[in-house]
Amino acid sequence: LGLPGFPIYFVYNLRYASPALVLGLVLLPLAPRLSRGRRPLWLGVLFLAILGVTQLDGTIWPWRVFAGRFAEPIRGVDSVIGLLVGGVILAVGLLLMSGRSSRPALPRVTLIGVAIVLVLVVGYPLQQFYLDHRYLSSGAATVVAPRTVAWAQGLEHTRIALGGEFMELQYPYYGRYSTNYVQLVTKSTANGNLVAYPSCAQWREALHAGRYRYLITLSDQQKRWTGSDPSARLIRSEVLGKDAVLEVFRLGDRLDLAGCR
Repeated sequence: LGLPGFPIYFVYNLRYASPALVLGLVLLPLAPRLSRGRRPLWLGVLFLAILGVTQLDGTIWPWRVFAGRFAEPIRGVDSVIGLLVGGVILAVGLLLMSGRSSRPALPRVTLIGVAIVLVLVVGYPLQQFYLDHRYLSSGAATVVAPRTVAWAQGLEHTRIALGGEFMELQYPYYGRYSTNYVQLVTKSTANGNLVAYPSCAQWREALHAGRYRYLITLSDQQKRWTGSDPSARLIRSEVLGKDAVLEVFRLGDRLDLAGCR
């Protein structure tokens, strides 16, 4: 989920369950035990109730019915577009259901063709809009470290190293045009785990091998190992919490691999 009391990874990891959830919602009304008598009606009422309760979440709309909020609510044109898309889908679904018994059914090939055209006409512009604006504001990372993220947006074609715990959200540091190379610098173990480098020399060697221009880290140990190098310079610092300070180092062309104390 993320940091204790701040489940910032929930909104990102939920996408891995989304395909199964969508298929389950589609297949559930088709289950034989639920398709008899008035059971489909009660299932539809249950779905509507769940949808209504979901709207009370403060992340969807800018109100505070509940105390917790994963991220800032969606505002502006994005919320309007989402509302319009949901309304259109609901209207089309109700129209198809109401006309199922009174009108002759359209051939399946025709329905598939119409669906494909709608996906292309509506989906392609949305895809291009997303690609043009992705990573400009990557949710939790922007909320947690807004000044550092804003600084990274101005970089282009720059190699950036990340270090420390909870630094897996590297997307905001790709820059405004997604031209930066960003990597969480860790050591791979024999069984495939990623762990922190155990010594100063190995850490500096990894930074040197990656030819990174900047290091963004939360690790106090990595800060000491990096800051004690003559060619590294601390250029930014941002307080994220009571005991968490994010620091940005500009790295020289060659780190002193033999200078670790």
